[in-house]
Amino acid sequence: MNDRAPSRPAPPDDLWAELRALPSQAPPAARAQRPTAPAPGAGGPGPVVVPPGPVVVPPGPPAPPRPPIDPQPEPLRPPRRPRPPRRGRGRRVALGIVLGALAALIALAVAGFLWARWQYGKIDRVEMDGVLATDTSGGTNWLIVGSDSRADIDPSRPDAGWFLAEPVEGERSDAMIVLHMEDGQASMLSLPRDLWLPLASGGELRLNAAYATGGPQNLVATIQQSLGIPIHHYMEIDITGFGDVVDAVGGLQMDFPYPAYDNGSGLRIDQAGPVELDGMQALAFVRSRQYTELLDGGERTDPTGDIGRTLRQQQFLSSLLDKVGSVRNPLTLNRVVGAVADDLTLDDQTGLGDLMSVARKLGGLDAQLLALPVRNETIDGSSVLVLADGADQVLDQVR
Repeated sequence: MNDRAPSRPAPPDDLWAELRALPSQAPPAARAQRPTAPAPGAGGPGPVVVPPGPVVVPPGPPAPPRPPIDPQPEPLRPPRRPRPPRRGRGRRVALGIVLGALAALIALAVAGFLWARWQYGKIDRVEMDGVLATDTSGGTNWLIVGSDSRADIDPSRPDAGWFLAEPVEGERSDAMIVLHMEDGQASMLSLPRDLWLPLASGGELRLNAAYATGGPQNLVATIQQSLGIPIHHYMEIDITGFGDVVDAVGGLQMDFPYPAYDNGSGLRIDQAGPVELDGMQALAFVRSRQYTELLDGGERTDPTGDIGRTLRQQQFLSSLLDKVGSVRNPLTLNRVVGAVADDLTLDDQTGLGDLMSVARKLGGLDAQLLALPVRNETIDGSSVLVLADGADQVLDQVR
């Protein structure tokens, strides 16, 4: 055996033949396009001689041109809004104005309240401890008395002659009205001054004699005992004060079915219908005892006397309280308080809050006017009034 390795074949003498035997390193595309030699024994031309050097691939057909790219239009931006001016300073100024106005209103309210309290302190008080009723379950009653005193009449007043022509000693109750308030409703009952009743101080006399002999305490006690009407508050105003209040609210409109006059009080109404009364004419209307109407070409004096007079006073006071209660202007309210403070007397149990409350409730409130049934009678040679049939039914409405 021959262990010797087989000898390599001798390198070919033709270097180019050896190079041609190596695999081609051309790119795939070039190789694909390179012609191949036919298999041995096949017909056709001989082997293709590849020249040395890099294989050059002929360029292909030109690529079709790309369509132009349509650039997207840039979205339109909304126009920039102008920057609003800085409001900080304006707001501070407005806030300062509001706070200043609020402070002024508070100052005015406080000043008005203090002024009202000062005026309230000027009102005369009458002691009613143990006399006034305290149970208000059936409503609240105010006894409003118009006192006829000539002591403080100024002789220089234009209507002073109507007061001073008739001498009066001391004070007397010229008008007495019970104002009843219950469940948001109001009613008014006039009490004739010539009503014959047993007095709380003893004996039987006219109702106004209770005031003349025993003052407000005796009057309140007599009304409670003889008529069964509980009185919770007492208010007395000098008769001249009614005129001052009318002037303070700018006048009072009253309706007159006919022209009327009274030479004794100075009343003169020249036309029928609504008439605006000033303080002087309003006072003449309240005081009229010989109320005479002009109708059908003639004259007619009120035949009911004191009864008709109390009804006119009731009508007047209802209209006046309604107008005073409707006032919201603080300057007008101040004038009203100032006008009435010197002519007003209250019981010692009534506070400023009570007055403000009743005034507020009366604003726009249509009070029912009650007429007490009475009849004329002569007692001890004097013409007086006594309770008539149906009086209890009317009194029950304010009890």
